[in-house]
Order: sequence, then structure tokens, then C-alpha cells
Amino acid sequence: MNFRRIAKTTRTRKTEPMQIYSIDPLTDSRWPQFLARVPDASIFHTAGWLGALQEAYGYLPVVYTTSALGSPLENAVAFCHVRSWLTGKRLVSLPFADHCQPLIASPEALEQILAHVAAIRARSGYRYVELRALRRTELPSIGQTELGVSHSYAFHSIDLTVDEAALFEQLHKTSIKQMIGRAQREGLSISRGRDEQHREQFYTLLLQTRRKHKVPPQPRSWYRILAERLGDAITFHIASHEGKPVAAIVTLDYRQTIVHKYGCSNPAESHRGGTQLLLWEAIRLGKSSGAVEFDMGRSDLDNSGLVRFKERWGGIRTDLQYQRIPTPVQVVDKTPAGWKTHMTEIAFAYMPDTMLELAGRLLYKHVG
Repeated sequence: MNFRRIAKTTRTRKTEPMQIYSIDPLTDSRWPQFLARVPDASIFHTAGWLGALQEAYGYLPVVYTTSALGSPLENAVAFCHVRSWLTGKRLVSLPFADHCQPLIASPEALEQILAHVAAIRARSGYRYVELRALRRTELPSIGQTELGVSHSYAFHSIDLTVDEAALFEQLHKTSIKQMIGRAQREGLSISRGRDEQHREQFYTLLLQTRRKHKVPPQPRSWYRILAERLGDAITFHIASHEGKPVAAIVTLDYRQTIVHKYGCSNPAESHRGGTQLLLWEAIRLGKSSGAVEFDMGRSDLDNSGLVRFKERWGGIRTDLQYQRIPTPVQVVDKTPAGWKTHMTEIAFAYMPDTMLELAGRLLYKHVG
């Protein structure tokens, strides 16, 4: 069965409706077995990620499928129920994931699952259902009337199947190669782990970066829970100069893909090339471990600096469009919960660390 592209089907619209089943991906033993055999499965589909969302934010994970209970799973779409008094109730596939592809080969099955969740939305008073698929879903009866684009991003990934020399050759000469060289000459050291020390070093730098961008960080507990739930699949990489952390990234490892999920640095130390060194070493490490793709994640279309930075690594750009049922009247403002007003930006820029962290604890559970 080819999950890479929605296959054509000989069924007609006159066939009987399929029975849709819901399962708990945290307890159903079929879920990890299913993920192990479908190529589109990602770290964001795993019980580790879904369990972290439930523990940290109270989001209830659910998987919808046409496979009967007790039989092997043949298809699946994973969602989380997000219930917020501030931003409303909705079904999201999946919160805080840059992408989450529906694991379905048949367009008919996908259409009926989406019709099912659309009925749940209407019956339960949810604001919307959102898909965050890497490839835009086009369905005749839903695509034209209900399923529409809500957000648009740029997505970048690096092909790791070429040799290391070719990977290095494609890097931008001044902004990447020279910065890696500078970091090496200045003797920056790298340590990796997921213990409390590495998490605290990362979070200290994250506070500085988020303050610079005038947004609060996700709660400190989120990274602890991720480390506990994902285990060896998550790594905190720290670059230090003379024993002082200057840059950090977090990568997620699933099958043959390395995901660069989070990054931060001390703005006063950015000239040392810590971020560039960390990324390059993560790419090298991933390739040596057998990875074939380095997922650089999404970027806002109006963040030209970030888009350019990823392209200078040789990242292959594709369009990433989130879709919603019902179709939004217009593309939704991409800033979560509308919090980046002028006044909140000023407040976040000057809050003490304790208050900035508190803002993140209070707000992020409503964002999803």
C-alpha cells in the first residue's frame, strides 16, 4: 500500500458509508506496529509526542480509522482535542507539530474520516478541525466546500543521502561555512544529552531568544516531559565558549529522519557561530547514524531572514499549508491567540525571566 500519494480508487460515491472507529494511540498496541510499517509516519505521530501533549497541556489524543477494532490498522488520522476557554474548542492534527501527514492511501477513506470529524465538530460545538499535512489534501466533495487553507508556511529539509563533502559544499560560504570555521577556531565545545543540566542550559538560552523575539517560551515542564516521553529520540545539543553555553538546539530522531525542532542562543554571543556549528554537527551525526533527511521545520512566509538561513544550508523548500473544516473566510493570522500586539511585545521584551516563563505556562495550553 502506497502511503506516499493518495491512490486512485475504483469505488464510486454510491458505495455504503464506511464505519469509522476511534482508538486511543497511547494504549492501543496496534498503533506503534502500524507506524513502523508506513513511510509517512513521523515523530509527531508517536505515543511519546502524543503522551507529552496530554501530560503537559491536557490535550486528549485520538486516532480515527476505517479499520475495525481488533483488526490490523490499515489507515489512520491522528488528532488532539484542544479545549480552551480562551481560544475555543477544536480538533487539531497535531498541536505544536510542524506537520502531521494523514496516514491514508485511499482518498475515499480519508474523505469519510474527515466527514466523520466534521460531524463531531458540528455536534460538539468545536470551532474547527485542522490538518497540518505536508501535502495538501484535495478531495472532490470536501475540498471545494469545507476544507480550506488556514495558514501557509515554507518548509525546508536537507537530503542526507549525498556524501558529507557534497553536503558541506552546498553550504553558503560566508554565513554558514565561515561561521562554522570561526566556531572551531574559537574552541567552542559541544555536549549532548537530555538530563536536567542540558535542559536547564537550553532553557536559559531559550528565555534570552524568546525575549529578543518578544514572545514567551513554552513552559519549562514541556521540555522535561518531552525528554521523559521521547527518551533517546530527543537530544539537547549545547555549544559552549570557555564553559559558558552560547547556543543550543533540540533534535528529534525517528527512523531515518532528524528533526530540528527548537533552537536558541545568547544574542550577544551569536558572532561566535555556535548555532551553525551545532547544526552542522547534528547533520553529520544524523548522516553517520543512517538518517536520510534533516527536517528543518516550517518558517513564516514573512520571516525572510529565517527562510534565507535555511536555504543557505541547501534546504529544499516546499509549500506547507494547513487546512481547516470549515473553510476560513480568509487566511488566519498566524500569530497564536493574537498575542503579538504592540503592547504585549513591549511587555514580553521587558518582563523578568520568572514572569516571562509564567506567561508561557499560562498561554501555551490555549495555543495548540
